[in-house]
This record gives sequence, structure tokens and C-alpha cells, in this order.
Amino acid sequence: WGKLCVDRFRGMFAFAIWDAVEGTLFFARDRFGVKPFYYRHTAGNFAFASEVRTMLAAGAADRRLSHRGLATFLMYGSVSDPYTIRDDVFSLLPGHRGELADGRLTIEPYWELPSKSRPASFAEAVDRVGPLLRDAVQSELTADVPLGVFLSGGIDSSIIAGYASSASDTPVHTFTVTFDEEAYNEEKFAAQVAARFHCDHRQVHLSAGSALEELDRVFASADQPSADGVNTYFVSKAAREAGLAVALSGLGGDELFAGYSNFRLFRSMLRSGLVASKFPKFFFRSITGAPFNGRSIRSRKFAAILSAGGSPGRTYSVLRSMFTPEQVIELAPSLRDEVAEDLETCDIVGGDGSDDVSLHSRLELTRYLRNTLLRDTDTMSMAHSLEVRVPLLDHYLAEAVVPLPRDVKLSRDVNKPLMIAAGPQLPADIISRRKMGFILPLEAWLMGPNADRLTEILEAPCATDDVIATDTLRRVWRLYEERSPSVSFSRIWSLAALKDWCIRNHVSA
Repeated sequence: WGKLCVDRFRGMFAFAIWDAVEGTLFFARDRFGVKPFYYRHTAGNFAFASEVRTMLAAGAADRRLSHRGLATFLMYGSVSDPYTIRDDVFSLLPGHRGELADGRLTIEPYWELPSKSRPASFAEAVDRVGPLLRDAVQSELTADVPLGVFLSGGIDSSIIAGYASSASDTPVHTFTVTFDEEAYNEEKFAAQVAARFHCDHRQVHLSAGSALEELDRVFASADQPSADGVNTYFVSKAAREAGLAVALSGLGGDELFAGYSNFRLFRSMLRSGLVASKFPKFFFRSITGAPFNGRSIRSRKFAAILSAGGSPGRTYSVLRSMFTPEQVIELAPSLRDEVAEDLETCDIVGGDGSDDVSLHSRLELTRYLRNTLLRDTDTMSMAHSLEVRVPLLDHYLAEAVVPLPRDVKLSRDVNKPLMIAAGPQLPADIISRRKMGFILPLEAWLMGPNADRLTEILEAPCATDDVIATDTLRRVWRLYEERSPSVSFSRIWSLAALKDWCIRNHVSA
């Protein structure tokens, strides 16, 4: 029954089935990792849960810090599957199923993304993708509670709102979060889309004062430390305040349809790395010098990409990195082996017949999306009893889009041309606008008179003090206060999120 369910299920799921007759346990997780499944297996004992904290509270796991999990957090701002921040708790990989029989655990994949590119003209791609895109959205509209759409005014959420509206007899509920800080405000774009598709639109305002009052709740809601979860916390809170119990999100659109700017950089970075692989090793360190010496984040990443030698996995990891490998080792010298192991894992990726865009798409879907965006979305939406559905992560749609060639997905004129052509007609301003992710003005809110809150967290005694060098941490904080180009606010925020989580959850070294 379990294998039948896995083959037939569409969308998000994580489940386990106990066969009392055979004495076996079958379990599985959805194809992209929308829902979590954590487990611990020791001699004579198997425990599983949807949260790491549940395992801790139930006494099913101890509170030792995972050095491999910590290394990946410092590198990417979230812990990479299959590891967790706990030493003995693992995450079942998406698209995998497992069975426990007679104390023996077996885990295997049941689904994988296509690995080879498939030739197609733009017109052929539109004809193929359009119906799948429409069906993916409309298949997620069934609900017996209030349902709506996260509407930012970007391409992904606008297409979801359009297809949802075309399938509904009543106006679709949409909402957007607005800020006092104009640079972060997408209010006018969301309003245009809502008017175009005759949506029942609502704006939820988020001020600095109300956000800061919630900061402790944000940290307390995290199941694992994350540099990015605060965004999802507030947008989920806004959805509940707008009266929704189910919300459709545009997650997956950038990963599938090559929406991130890095998609345009990836091929040139790979080529630069291949050329630089002939350079002597000391050359790369000479470009930037010591790991924290005031050089810009961009120049340091470029040097790290050159030293990757054209490895797709390493190049992608640097592009997505929070701290570069050499900076992680400077912060936590005892994690040198764990950093090396992660880089070796990265080297496995590539050489499978994909073009650079398809390969990059699979990397985004199986790393950043899985380990950061989807995990944060699940945890932070559940903190508000909100169900978030991700129609763009329909596996039929992904199987059609991922193998398509780069010239179908990239254009000099517009972002995500295939998605625009395959979707409902959008207002011209939405198609031509500069891409903007959903980002909170955290730096503006937390610095100045509120900087003491972060200082308090960073200086508090914590289990990470046995791993992260406190003098280096203070130097990083000082560089940020001095507005050095080598340390951005996101780096400071990630370290604060890590320490706060470990303190709250009584983690031991």
C-alpha cells in the first residue's frame, strides 16, 4: 500500500504505515521535500517525527550539536539534508522511501528529476508547458476552508493568481505585505495584478515596531536554525490575519524557469573555473588574502569560484554561500574536515548531459529550495496554523520544464520568458519590472537603537562557543559595525539565529 501511495500521490506528503501483520514500517517523503520527515535509527530503536524539536522533547534524540550540520549551516545559512543540527537525527531525502523490517533499515529513491536536456523550440515548449502549468495551479484549489494566494506582484505569484481566478466562480482572495520602507514595497504591482484578475485583494501592513515585538516568537518558531525563516514567519502571519487558512505560494518558479540572476552567471563562472584550474593554488589566496580582511563579498566569492576549477557543484555552492569555505574554517577551525566532506559531495554533481541552465535548475531545486525555502515555509506557516501549497512544484510540470534547453528559458528582453508565454496574460508592468525577492527590511529595523538585541545574542554563552572561535566572531561583528564590504547583515543575522536556536533548545557541544 505504501509503494502504491507513493506512486499515486501528487504534491506534498510525508507519511509512515505500520504493517502489524508483517511487523514492518514503510515511510516516504514527497518528491521535492515540501513536508519534512526526520528519523533516528539505533540498535533496536527507530523514531521519526515531522520536527527535530519533537524528537528532542520526546527524548528520542540527545542534544549534541552535529558538526556536519553546523558546517553546512555556516556555509549556506541552513542545514543541508540529510543532516540536521542534531548529531543523531537525519532528514529523509525528498523523493525517497524507506522500510524497517527485523531491525534492518533500507532507504531508496523512488523519483528523480530528469538529468538530460531535451531539444525543443520555444513554441513547442509553450504548447507543452502551458496546460501543465494551468493544471498544476488548478489542482491545488480544493479546500473546505478560506483559501488565497500570496501575491507579491512578481511573475510567479501573478500567474498563480491568474490561473486560480480563471478556475473560480468567485473572486480569488489575494493578499500582499506592505512596509513603510518604500524600497521593499511591492504594493502597487500586487494591486495591478489583483485588478487584472478581479481578485478580492487585501494588504497587510508590517511596521518595524510590530515586527520587533514578534522577534522572540520568530526565533522560538524555528525547528532548526535558519538565516531566512523570519521572512516566511511574517508573511504567514499576514495570511492568517487576512483570514486565510490555506495559501498558494509561488515557490519553485525561479528554480524551474531560471528566474534567479545566477542562472545567467553560472556558465561563465564554470568556464572561468576551468581556465583557472591551471593556475597555482597560492594564486587564489593571493587575490583576497586572509578570510576576514575587509575585501568585498563579491571578490571573495569570485576567488572561491575560480578555485572550484569548473566543478558545477562547488561553483553553485559558492554562489549560494553565506560564508565561503575558507571563512567557515576561520570561524570554526575544528570543522575543516566537515567542510572538505561537503565540498567532495559537491564535486559529484555534473557531467550528466544537462546544459548549464538545466543543471543549475536541479541544483537550486535540490539545495537552496529544499534546505532553506521549503523547510522555512513548512515550519513558519505551521507556527500560524496555515497550510501553504506550492503548485509550481508539481512533478509533472517539473519533468517537462527541467530538461528544456537554455535558449527556451533565458532571454535578453524579459525574465522567465517561457513562464510568461505559458501563463495567463499579465500586465505589461509586471513583465518588465526588475526582479525583486520577498525581503524584509530587517537591517533597517534591527540596527541603530535596536542593535543591542543582536549584540546580546551574539555574546551570550552557547554550545557553539566550543566550535566557533569567539575572537573571530567578534571580529566579524566589528567589521560589520565598521560597514566593511566583507560582512553583510545577512551574515550577522545567520550567526545570531544559530546561537539563539542553540540556547533555546539547550544544545550541548
